Amino acid sequence: VSIGSEVGKGTRFSISLPTSLSIVDALIFLMDGIKFAVPVSAVEEVLNLDDYSMEQGARMLKFRDHVIPVLQLSDYLKFSTSAPSQTKDPKKSAILTRLSGNLLAFKVDEVIGEQQIVVRQLSPGMAGAFGFSGATILGNGEPGLIVDFSAISKKYLGSVRPSEVAA
Repeated sequence: VSIGSEVGKGTRFSISLPTSLSIVDALIFLMDGIKFAVPVSAVEEVLNLDDYSMEQGARMLKFRDHVIPVLQLSDYLKFSTSAPSQTKDPKKSAILTRLSGNLLAFKVDEVIGEQQIVVRQLSPGMAGAFGFSGATILGNGEPGLIVDFSAISKKYLGSVRPSEVAA
């Protein structure tokens, strides 16, 4: 922000934003006591897992006419937290995404809602962290990491046989 003023002419306020920043609509969710974001463009649908018959420990669910793998997102994002889960009944939501025609569901603790976020590049120390595409400051002022569902989906799809993946 810069301010310039000339007597008799007026005042000029200039706001410069880096071109490396972009604003996207994001879905905010909670996992292991930490808030994360994912671009809405990467989300097919949000599922309440109570609405689907899944046996204890099951890793697939029937969604419309598809059988979809259900992945524990925290298994792919390697981080540790000492924060207790802030949800009463964790792991009851899933975020459905699609990659190359394949549907995948990622379990999360709670979907909080949507908001617009400013996408920032990861700091040099975190730039190589798998599964994250950027960072943001959430509406409440807390920092948040932006999850890269595409990279995680590619890793999963590269590790399974074609018969184990549903479309």
